[in-house]
Amino acid sequence: MRLTAGSIHMGWLSFAFTLFFFTVLILYVTNHLLVSLKAMGRRREKDWERFRPPREWPTVSVHLPFHNERRVAARILEACLGLDYPRDRLEIIVVDDSDDGTTEIARRFEASHPSLVRVIHRAERRGFKAGALNLALAESRGDFIAVFDADYVPPPIFLKEALPPLLARGDLAFVQTRCGHLNAEYNWVTRAAATAHEWFWNREQKARYATGFFTHFGGTGAVFRRRAITELGGWPEGTLTEDLDLSVRLQLSGWRYLYMPEITCPGEIPIRLRDLLRQQFRWAKGFTQCLIRHTPRILKSRRLSWMQKMEAVMQLSSYFTAPALIGLMISIAISITASPPSLLRLTGLSLLGEAAIPMAAGLATLRSRDEEGDGEGDKRGLRVRGKVEALHHLLYLAAVTPLFAIVYTKAVIEALLGVASPFHRTPKYGLVTEPQPYKRVYASA
Repeated sequence: MRLTAGSIHMGWLSFAFTLFFFTVLILYVTNHLLVSLKAMGRRREKDWERFRPPREWPTVSVHLPFHNERRVAARILEACLGLDYPRDRLEIIVVDDSDDGTTEIARRFEASHPSLVRVIHRAERRGFKAGALNLALAESRGDFIAVFDADYVPPPIFLKEALPPLLARGDLAFVQTRCGHLNAEYNWVTRAAATAHEWFWNREQKARYATGFFTHFGGTGAVFRRRAITELGGWPEGTLTEDLDLSVRLQLSGWRYLYMPEITCPGEIPIRLRDLLRQQFRWAKGFTQCLIRHTPRILKSRRLSWMQKMEAVMQLSSYFTAPALIGLMISIAISITASPPSLLRLTGLSLLGEAAIPMAAGLATLRSRDEEGDGEGDKRGLRVRGKVEALHHLLYLAAVTPLFAIVYTKAVIEALLGVASPFHRTPKYGLVTEPQPYKRVYASA
């Protein structure tokens, strides 16, 4: 194969781009692996165990933002009414933007439980979910705020387990519980998504809490100190990820958080690939928006160590791996006319880099299955079955990784260019495909 000066020049240029994109990928993959390994190497100190129930429980306001949730509205309202908590210290506020019959369902619960349930219907979705939460906040009488998405099902023990740390430590802004799955076994889409979710909730959240790195409220399954939210002006309405934005601002302001994975609040995973990709697009764009908005303040913060600053920026920019991956593959494709042998080597490395992210998630999932047993039955058999199942789920995740890369790249580019996007609601179907064991953490009051 005869190479001209122009093709050689193009080969070196594409090699430079390949090296750059590959370095970016390796940097982020290494970061993910280190976070995962840190969680594997040390068990988080269960400092929440020293918190005991108070003599008198505070007033809690449960906030439920609804938008066309007719398939799941009754389920979440029944779960909230089933919370083990003093009736005179509990209120459930539904802010409803629906036009599909959800309002009528919520009104029936309000009529049958007038002292507990209050429904506020909005004709316009101003501020979307954040706007609904701000309205609920203004109408609340509780000093503590529990937030649940409509498709989640908090266990009866939720409030009495999550509140004691907030009552004992005045520096805590929120207590986040682990988000589980109601329908992980529905189809291959839910299995793929569940693998990624398990890595985040079982590994990354634990490691970030144990090391003091930035983390974020997962949008549901948490209890907030009301004062922490109001001090920052409420929920931010100008972003696609109000949960992430508020979490970053809280931690930059000196507030702390506590992650309590022993309490599981299960919810639904999107069952259609289109809905999953839309959800991932919103998250990727929201992360990039927060990166643009908060990076200067993160770098200037005197509250954070240089390691915390670096990790915070890495977390907010994590979706940049997608355009880096696509750029890497394009650079390799261009270099085919210049140096085929090097192309083969770089292609092999790039494929390893691409596979590392889902492999890290799968590794974490395998490990987490070992630690989630209840101490009964054939533990070894359960571990083997859990690992085989996790390997199958890992293959599903690897299959959708290229689609994720395309969606993430579009989201990052739109965020950088300031392109506005509507808030697409993720459809819910009221599906349950697996049993949900709940464990008590504290002794009964």
